[in-house]
Amino acid sequence: MNSNIKLILIVNVLFIIMGNSIYSQTPGYPVTKRKKPTALTIKMRLRTSAPENEFQKQLKFVNQNNVYKIFNIDFEPLMGDPDARTYSGELTNIEGLAELVVPNNRSYWDDMRFVNKYATFDLDVEWFEMWIEYGNRGGEWEPRTMIAYEQNFYLHDAGGFEREYHLDGRRGRKKYIQDYFGWSEADFNALSTPIKEAIYDLGKSGSSDSADSQPINPKYGLEDTASNYCGDFVSWYYYEDDFTITGQWGDHEGYVFDFETPRQDPHRIADHFFWANKRYDYERNTNQWYLMNPDTSLDLTQSFIPQPGDYFGRYEEHAMMLLKWDVEEKVAYVIDGPYPVGLRRVPVYEQTDPDYENPDDNDTINDTKIFMIGRYKTSVEKVLDKVTIQQINSIYWEYADYGVHFHDPIVIMGIPDNNGQQPVTTRLRNVGPSSFEFQIDEWDYQNGIHWPIEVDYLVYDRGCQVRHGRKIEAGKITDLDERWQRVEINHDFSVEPIVLAQCVTTNEQSAVVVRVKDVTTSSFYMCLQEEEASDGDHSPEVVHYLLVEPLVGSDETNLLEVSSNWAELDDPIGNVAESWLFGQIQTFRGDNPCNLRQEMITPGKYRIRVQEESSLDDETNHLQETVGVLRFYMKTMLPEE
Repeated sequence: MNSNIKLILIVNVLFIIMGNSIYSQTPGYPVTKRKKPTALTIKMRLRTSAPENEFQKQLKFVNQNNVYKIFNIDFEPLMGDPDARTYSGELTNIEGLAELVVPNNRSYWDDMRFVNKYATFDLDVEWFEMWIEYGNRGGEWEPRTMIAYEQNFYLHDAGGFEREYHLDGRRGRKKYIQDYFGWSEADFNALSTPIKEAIYDLGKSGSSDSADSQPINPKYGLEDTASNYCGDFVSWYYYEDDFTITGQWGDHEGYVFDFETPRQDPHRIADHFFWANKRYDYERNTNQWYLMNPDTSLDLTQSFIPQPGDYFGRYEEHAMMLLKWDVEEKVAYVIDGPYPVGLRRVPVYEQTDPDYENPDDNDTINDTKIFMIGRYKTSVEKVLDKVTIQQINSIYWEYADYGVHFHDPIVIMGIPDNNGQQPVTTRLRNVGPSSFEFQIDEWDYQNGIHWPIEVDYLVYDRGCQVRHGRKIEAGKITDLDERWQRVEINHDFSVEPIVLAQCVTTNEQSAVVVRVKDVTTSSFYMCLQEEEASDGDHSPEVVHYLLVEPLVGSDETNLLEVSSNWAELDDPIGNVAESWLFGQIQTFRGDNPCNLRQEMITPGKYRIRVQEESSLDDETNHLQETVGVLRFYMKTMLPEE
């Protein structure tokens, strides 16, 4: 044999041996039966029916050392498909697939190929999806995850070219999450980097991953030098994003959250957030997450609504990453791992019941799960912005993007400026986690065309909060119509809050304004009001509302009496670079349909008035109403003397 050929063979053999040795490390977590895949299925729709009723194809899994394993997939027509173009297939060797998990070959799950094998006909694929399932995962885990999704690809028969198609695992996992939560492309793009990277790992098992920044992925604590980076599931995603938090207390002052320490116990990551003043614990009575103080007491003046990408921990159990916090259902949707990485639904309220673990004994703290959140850097309190729109006709809608992601956003539009004298309202639709659509809605007796108007908007996540000592409640009603409806207040307000409201759907096209009355510390009333010349009936709409505690001596909140004449707001702050203005009529002394308009006199100084519409008559004088005003300011920087 030629000496060069011998050398090449020796090198290749050594490479394979070394590669296999890398992936035969002892895993940081035991690989039990419940952590191995139990099923893999494919659904595929062809553009034309296959000439064979049943046929076999192949799946090829390739790791980063180019070592591969091939599995046969048996296909047959999907029952109930009217035009017989959809086929389902199952893996015929699930034991072999499960073996991919044992040596930690995570990279197998990044290079997956569909092979047109054993066939004499081409495959013209309209769409293709592949699902993996893990059995015996328990009630909290979603057992199945889509790990590949493709559209519009073509494979020649076994005698031609292009017999392999590289499946995009990231595309499939992304689609799975978007379908699960109903998120748009913009919603997904607004997620933070760590949570997107964790989503791209859904359905995977093992530890090494060619898509990560290290040749040997240490995110699961392999028994080698790489394990010095981090020892629990979610920490690697933060590490990849260069996320650091600096501690503030005692001996931990200046501590950097960099994970370059030996592997720790499962809840060590929570300590990092605690030392950095970024840990929030769940309080069941109020359904709030409150800051954990250095003395391990909760600071009930500092609440927080969890955001995607935040650390999610259950005390004395392993770390997870939050994907969605459902305020109403009191359920956390998290990504859990590592064997496998999966979507998990955690009923937080249920598991914090003192009788959760042992319902037959006396209530004890030992029966209660303790949940905590570590606040990731991109978590947001609120979004303030300005939008300008020229309403070219009554059916034109403008698009607004928050630039961040909310779980359940409550959107409030500000008071429209006075450009264009025709009376107007504002209307929203398609409110999502990261965007919404809006229009300037003239009353129906007008032509729908309006001069450019600037309007502020404000976004909070739904729920009760305490921000800088001020109580805030963001909520919604899903069935408000022309009848007055009583709305219960959940927050414990000591004085009547300022109420802001916004219609956010178009179940009926008739222009409406939201009217408010009888505000107390425990409730208020709302209804929808059409123009005076209409029949007055309106289909139920979704209405967002925001309740804000007026602070004594605050420059940001006012309650004042306003009629159809201009009324000036005080300007005690001065030196304003930018300001945002929101307001709502809090009374119903004048029953004619009306809305607020505003003019800026000088930066940060406004005047407002009540503007009636004139669909039935030309008289537009309006009685004095109590108007609640909320202002935000950005001060200018004064030059140093």
